[in-house]
Amino acid sequence: TPVKIGEQVKWVDAREAAGTSAATKTPLYLRDSEKNYWFEYLEDERVMYVKYNAVQSMKGNSISRFFDKVFTFVDEHPIDKFILDIRHNSGGNNNLNRPIIHGIIVRSEKIDRRGRLFCIIGRQTFSAAMNCVNHLEQRTKVIFVGEPTAGAPNHFGDAKPFQLPNSRLTGGISTRYWQDARPREIRPWVRPRVPVQVSSKDYLSGQDPVVQAVLDWER
Repeated sequence: TPVKIGEQVKWVDAREAAGTSAATKTPLYLRDSEKNYWFEYLEDERVMYVKYNAVQSMKGNSISRFFDKVFTFVDEHPIDKFILDIRHNSGGNNNLNRPIIHGIIVRSEKIDRRGRLFCIIGRQTFSAAMNCVNHLEQRTKVIFVGEPTAGAPNHFGDAKPFQLPNSRLTGGISTRYWQDARPREIRPWVRPRVPVQVSSKDYLSGQDPVVQAVLDWER
């Protein structure tokens, strides 16, 4: 029996199966995965870490309002590095990315500087998250870290649902071609300047070599 769209499924997690989830500290990138976005200030490293999981506003805390809080915090605290982690972001409404890009650009002295602004990308970075990658690449001094994106800079999106008549399974089909990269752009993905993969050993032990690569970065 197919699982209905939106139905919650309890998957067996490798860390839980190995009995390591309770004994090992959960790394930043695995925390609060049910939230579309959240941030944490790493005071000792003077690093602002923002986890951006979906380009969709949360009830009572829109993306615009959330990033207002992020940038207010940045304005009031010493920041050596700003990390936007979108490795698990598979998209949403790309018009909602604007406050992020604008907030970074207007803080050119504090955030938008080479070796200070980092974006973590990966194999789940797709759709509206790709639009965010495009705008960061075009308009800021960002350094991409992690794995190649799942989507291409120019890509099809805005999927509309349809239902197959016999099986009643629901699928989706793209209705729009987004071309906010160069017209002759042929890259199948955006590659990170600093390539870093998370191994199964890293996952089970609660390590995140991607964030660590940013912390170790020296201009």
